[in-house]
Amino acid sequence: MEKKEISLKTKGGKSAKIDFLYQFDNSLPVASFKLIFKASGAVSEKIAGLARICAGVLGEGSKTLGVSEFHRKLDIRAVEISAASNFETFGVQLNCLKEHFDFGLDMLRELLKEPNLTPSVLEKLKMQTIGEIAVLKSEFDYIATCNLKALLYPRTRLEQPLIGDEASIERITMKDVREFFASLSLENLYVVLCGDVSDKNPKIAEILSLFASGEKREPPPFTP
Repeated sequence: MEKKEISLKTKGGKSAKIDFLYQFDNSLPVASFKLIFKASGAVSEKIAGLARICAGVLGEGSKTLGVSEFHRKLDIRAVEISAASNFETFGVQLNCLKEHFDFGLDMLRELLKEPNLTPSVLEKLKMQTIGEIAVLKSEFDYIATCNLKALLYPRTRLEQPLIGDEASIERITMKDVREFFASLSLENLYVVLCGDVSDKNPKIAEILSLFASGEKREPPPFTP
């Protein structure tokens, strides 16, 4: 895999350098494109469970197309766009056939530019998350893991489960979600591209230009 650094002009006119990992592989006519933001997952959120909710928002399609039409367009061409939040990272991934890579990048750009963030979508995601929390409360392994982390890492983000709890999920507002998305900056981003496609595709730069410049973050140390 080739690693390089690319320079990009940000929204504010500043220049940012981004790590770009690229591997050309034509054994299959497929492509995989990932945007991974370091120190931008649960470790950076101000309300427990916020990063996971934001990943859920990106699963609801764009505001223009809505969730059903957005995913219908993807399904017709077997294109997959997903988002996931972990403890240290927040990532968005595109998987598709080589012939639909440009289309996939266009759809990803639309999703990131105009996510379907509406009061009804946010309330739906909050209700789903609270339901998941209720189910997890009956799983002994989950309860044991949460209690062990609370004992080992008190007064840190590790003290709370990644999914959050009922109280923290209820507190999440539209403003919180917008602020989280705005905090995904180029300084904390690295890009991964694999498959039978070129890394010179101009649509990649168009996607990266959607993100602003920000403060470079490092995950805090945790000592038990």
